[in-house]
Amino acid sequence: MIVPVWLSSTQKPEREVLVYAMLHTQSDTSFVKTAVADELSEGADTFPSISTIPSKWQELHCRRYNDLQVRGFHSTERLDIPEAYSQDDIPVDRSHVPDPASAKQLDHLKTIAREMVPLKDCP
Repeated sequence: MIVPVWLSSTQKPEREVLVYAMLHTQSDTSFVKTAVADELSEGADTFPSISTIPSKWQELHCRRYNDLQVRGFHSTERLDIPEAYSQDDIPVDRSHVPDPASAKQLDHLKTIAREMVPLKDCP
């Protein structure tokens, strides 16, 4: 559930940054690394309340971005991200990023391995 995507702002869609997006089916909020978001747009300081397993409704200092958009690695269609919040660090286990080599080892993914994007050096 971690895929490479092109991130940009609606103001300057031609300025794109390749990033990994973690698709989380139980999340209703989008987060982006501060350094990446600041390259593309200007955010505003904010203090949203978030709820996670260890803490319920914790106030978080971050920046809010209202003009980001994303497109798939091989796609031309852009999807707006109405509201995204930044964090300096978003922990991820890079071993969970699917790649052609790991897909070839799984019978149910062998047929699509050649369509998968090789691992990229990006945030």
